[in-house]
Amino acid sequence: MRVLWHSTVPWGGTSYSVLTKRTVPELLKLGHDVTISTWWGLQGAPQKVSWVEDGQTYQATVLPSMHAASYGQDVLPAAVKMIRPDVVITCMDVWVLPPSLTGLFPYFAPWLPIDHDPAPEPVVKALETAKKPLVYSKWGKRVLAESGVEAMYVPCSAPSHIYRPLDKADCKRKLGIDPGRFVIGMVAANKDQADRKGFSSGLQGYAEFARKHDDAMMYIHTLMDGAIEIAAMCDQLGLRGRVIAPDQSLFMFGMFTDSDMAIILNAFDVLLNPAMSEGFGLPILEAQMCGVPVCATDYSTTDELLWAGWKFGGIRYWSFGARSWRVIPDPDAVADALEIAYTELGNTQRREVLAQKARAGATSLDTKTVGSEFWAKALAAIESELR
Repeated sequence: MRVLWHSTVPWGGTSYSVLTKRTVPELLKLGHDVTISTWWGLQGAPQKVSWVEDGQTYQATVLPSMHAASYGQDVLPAAVKMIRPDVVITCMDVWVLPPSLTGLFPYFAPWLPIDHDPAPEPVVKALETAKKPLVYSKWGKRVLAESGVEAMYVPCSAPSHIYRPLDKADCKRKLGIDPGRFVIGMVAANKDQADRKGFSSGLQGYAEFARKHDDAMMYIHTLMDGAIEIAAMCDQLGLRGRVIAPDQSLFMFGMFTDSDMAIILNAFDVLLNPAMSEGFGLPILEAQMCGVPVCATDYSTTDELLWAGWKFGGIRYWSFGARSWRVIPDPDAVADALEIAYTELGNTQRREVLAQKARAGATSLDTKTVGSEFWAKALAAIESELR
């Protein structure tokens, strides 16, 4: 089929860019002709992007965006007219695209996250023109079904040959961390003033934990002074010197590769993911591929992605605009989960068992596996309907 894939550029650092980079080559390997339309990351003129795998080169054209704030509403009509695709697959939040636009697509198959329960009305409305909605999680499939939308489960993925266990002491040294320190890591974008990633709950819980454990420290892979003023928060919580972050210039310029992230994740003893909700939770998957267990909020996709780790609860939170619910993690529960992790990981035998469980579960969502099984099935179903 001729596929128009609409998202952000495949070389960017956003989660949608990561998914585009990992997924488009799998579609090309299945024999489909893919053009990438973008709403962020490229302006001015199209350019080619290539992937090389097993001696075979796969290539796609990337079309530029006009105004990022429009999420592609300005360029999609022209892209559809020029490419004449059989199917348009969007990798993004679907509610930002009006049915008056998506209804013009020859076949609309949005690949989307669901991170509220129930499914927000704007999402359900936006899916009215979708011929085959594709959703990141089993949880999202169930939530959509309860709103009367039948979706197909196509999970996100990560390359397990890159995200793999490495020497933890060596990885800590590469980050300038004493190998004897107990490292709690967070990997989360700091761009949401509603604090969806839960920096406030996570840091409060960590502050309580850190007061009891002098050997503990936290590494946060994020922009420290983004939408949430993390540096100021750390100062007020008495965490100066107990929280570190990557070089902020390198972070802003998107200069961390998958291989860099594998080193960072392997330096963690445990990943902390105190998000209010996740449409999927790529760091949860990537960390466990590296054999790192996870402490995560007991909500949304956690149950299906937590192969080795500990959950913490919170209170339901009304998400304004979405008119639906998320969960704000309880800082005390975060601290308790970290305490359990610290105790269990202090046992060498238990640490190894958890690492093996994490790796074994996470590799089920290796990028090649998801491509050859889930994407192959979804695209075959679309192709069958088109015939």
